[in-house]
Amino acid sequence: GNDLTLSHNGSDSYITSNTGNLIIQHTNNSGDLEIKANDLHIKSYANEEYITAQADGAVELYHDATKKLETTSYGSKVTGYQVQTNFPVASVSSTAAIDLTDVVLTSSNFYNYTHINQGSHFAAGTGRFTCPVDGVYRIYFRASEEDSTSSNVRLRKNGNTINEAYDKSGNNSVSSEAVVGCSANDYLEIQVSRLKAVSGDQHKQVTFQLIA
Repeated sequence: GNDLTLSHNGSDSYITSNTGNLIIQHTNNSGDLEIKANDLHIKSYANEEYITAQADGAVELYHDATKKLETTSYGSKVTGYQVQTNFPVASVSSTAAIDLTDVVLTSSNFYNYTHINQGSHFAAGTGRFTCPVDGVYRIYFRASEEDSTSSNVRLRKNGNTINEAYDKSGNNSVSSEAVVGCSANDYLEIQVSRLKAVSGDQHKQVTFQLIA
């Protein structure tokens, strides 16, 4: 019958299934499937591109026949918006007035308000943001000081200071920021030698995030 045909028209060869699904399978679970061609095109029956792969060139992904992602010699290129769920980022704060000396910030002395903790990589109890993957991370701190008390804030990676901010005059906003490379399971935290800050979460901001 004509349920499955193998044909050649003088220039091109065709494998055509005229009923049901066409399934190519390997009965050995450890076997591989190799498709070798100069350029590879996977298309819909209406000839719309799904995936293309070019020899010594790009691999391209399409949505409704519109290219959305392609590999390049320098990485990849995305057309449109890229949405990633559970992207590692935490934005936390304190609503209370703060008067601290020589402590790591935790929920027992600072953190009582969470704006976002996507992926749950920040643990307020320890004050640590644990890096889930190798990458480049940003850590940021800002607080509005109360009266003329000086401030000293340290941003730390695995317990070691990577950036430090001082303000000796008081009645200002003390802030510190660092961008640092981390390995999976490294942790980031904030330690203060001295900090006296006004109440309200709008006056205090801490951010940990993966940026690359």
